[in-house]
Amino acid sequence: MPLYLSYESAEVWANQHLFDLNDDGERLSVAGVPPDAYAEDGQLWGNPTYRWDRMKEAGFSLFFDRIEQALKHLDLLRLDHFIGYVNYWKVPCPNGVIPQTAIDGEWIQALPGDFFSALKQRFASEHFVAEDLGILNEQVCRFRDDMALPGMIILQFCFEESVPHVQDYPSDRLIYTGTHDNNTTRGWWDALPLDSPSRSNLLEYCQTRMEGIFPNSENIATIMMDIATQSGCERVIFPMQDILNLDAKSRMNIPGTALGNWQWRLTGQK
Repeated sequence: MPLYLSYESAEVWANQHLFDLNDDGERLSVAGVPPDAYAEDGQLWGNPTYRWDRMKEAGFSLFFDRIEQALKHLDLLRLDHFIGYVNYWKVPCPNGVIPQTAIDGEWIQALPGDFFSALKQRFASEHFVAEDLGILNEQVCRFRDDMALPGMIILQFCFEESVPHVQDYPSDRLIYTGTHDNNTTRGWWDALPLDSPSRSNLLEYCQTRMEGIFPNSENIATIMMDIATQSGCERVIFPMQDILNLDAKSRMNIPGTALGNWQWRLTGQK
């Protein structure tokens, strides 16, 4: 479930007092994330940020109504951008003008104690997964653990610095080969430079722990799925694109871009 709502949504229109809007309904600030290794200008999402003080006064009903509706159809709900429930990147909009980048934002404290206390009273923790990706701090990890929410491990990231010991990963985490924000596993492998640490570390892993199998474009998705199942995590998630070993043309989303995303479909021809 996304943390933020679209500015053009019915929810924002009907609950303008819960968002950082002026009297004319224009955005005073928008959400995003600061610059990092993957996006030098950060990510500017354009969603209006919340007035957490007013959310609390309303009993967080806008969140809880959405959660209740989702759980009518789902057994497990991923709280997207989990860090935003604890602290969020707020980018001001001077005179109602949306900036071009997320660089000039600041971290703002939400109301995690109040929110998660109310969440725990209304819903069982077993229904949720925390998408605990991004800039984690001690406070984010503490609220995740206090709520007994499983976090996420993205296998494509695990080879960037060293050869991982996947068997030691915590059992209460969900491990993914990649998420909607990653390239497909085949696309990821094909795009890795020959001298990249991820490529060399994965080669070493395959040589020492997978009977010397040599990864290539045809088998890389199967290899990564096998590694995920060898981990200590009790639950494993495979994107359909990896099950089908599809390349970068089937990527779902490229963070920081507005066009051409979320267009991939599983059809009878796949």
